[in-house]
Amino acid sequence: MPHSDLHKKKFKKNMAVLGLVFVLCVILFCITLVRMAGAQPLYEQKNPYEADRQTHMGQVHTNQEGFDSAYRAKDGARNAQAQKMDQDRAKHQSHMSVTSSEWVQDYNNKKSARDRQNTAMDAQRVSHSNDIQDKPKEWWDGWVARYIQANP
Repeated sequence: MPHSDLHKKKFKKNMAVLGLVFVLCVILFCITLVRMAGAQPLYEQKNPYEADRQTHMGQVHTNQEGFDSAYRAKDGARNAQAQKMDQDRAKHQSHMSVTSSEWVQDYNNKKSARDRQNTAMDAQRVSHSNDIQDKPKEWWDGWVARYIQANP
């Protein structure tokens, strides 16, 4: 369908309205950016607790300075206590080093009777097994002789 003069006239009007909407959007966007960027507020905001906060911070600094000076004043007593503790530690360690050579643990005495019996049986079993493997004929002959002797 061919475009007439009416189409061209309406097209220009539509473009003008579209341009106007676009310009309004750009203006709103710029205003939003300025306000979000921290522009000057319309009124001064005051913190009602600012005076209390300043007083509290002054007390904190005073207490910290008092603590630091008291800590430095007790420095000599702390050093004396530390030296005494070091001397006691050295005395104790020297005592332990002298007595540690005399203190020998015998773990065999700490085993139970059952453990000692099991160890002895294990040793007997190993020696018996070695006898069978090394000399099977002699072992069999000895076993037969003992059986015959026990059962006449």
